[in-house]
Amino acid sequence: GRVSDTRSLRRFSDFCLLLELAIPILDADMPTAQAIFDLNCFGPMRTVNVFAPLLIASQGHIINMGSISSTLCTPYLALYNASKAALVSYSDTLRIELAPFG
Repeated sequence: GRVSDTRSLRRFSDFCLLLELAIPILDADMPTAQAIFDLNCFGPMRTVNVFAPLLIASQGHIINMGSISSTLCTPYLALYNASKAALVSYSDTLRIELAPFG
């Protein structure tokens, strides 16, 4: 059916993205590292900073997408693992700091 075709395509797309991120850490260059951290860590941080006043006023929720890779390190995905670990740490700290605001 069409739904399974869409799911298969999505899984294939996710797999291709994973292959793009797969690089031995000693072969990684700083522009690649910066791009991965921009996507997985700094992007969510920028978004929270922009919307924090509205979230606090409305007592809204912030949902960041972590990954098991933040604790289960996978070879050749060090940059991805590290960027997700940074996001998880940031999110945990953010939760504590925003607790007084409800």
